[in-house]
Amino acid sequence: MAIRWHAEACDLAPDAVSGAGICRLTAAAMHSTNLYFEQPHSSPCGRFVAFGRAQHSDPRLPPTQLWVADLERLKVAHIDSDIVSTWFATSSWSGQVFYLRGNGELIKVDLATLERQIVLTHWPLASEVVLWSVTPDLRYLVTAMNAPDYHCEIIRVDLHGGAWEIIHR
Repeated sequence: MAIRWHAEACDLAPDAVSGAGICRLTAAAMHSTNLYFEQPHSSPCGRFVAFGRAQHSDPRLPPTQLWVADLERLKVAHIDSDIVSTWFATSSWSGQVFYLRGNGELIKVDLATLERQIVLTHWPLASEVVLWSVTPDLRYLVTAMNAPDYHCEIIRVDLHGGAWEIIHR
């Protein structure tokens, strides 16, 4: 699929206190959120940043779109719309973002090249899980689920085969 870059950025008035220039990167009539956790959802150089976008009030909740911003060119590109996972997983500064599609595929996107790859054809857990983190070697995805007895379980999913196990309860 060809990726089209869109110019949405607009310059705003300078900050009243510091005088710093302000540029709003997104201007679409949708709700956008940067994926700001302890792990940056960006390319190693920091030029490309992933963000979620949705028509409803909370773009962290599905259905969500994945977009990537090019901070040097001040342009954004739509990557995928068929996202059912809550949030996107990454490994710090890896430049890789993982998400779950409606057909059950776990997808990995390289933020620098925008190349998409199917990691797992059949996600082994419920689609409602929050995708939290990926290990630095990109081997395991870590998530959490609520057990029927209301305890939280931390789960590790093997990205080479789809096997999963509870690693903490």
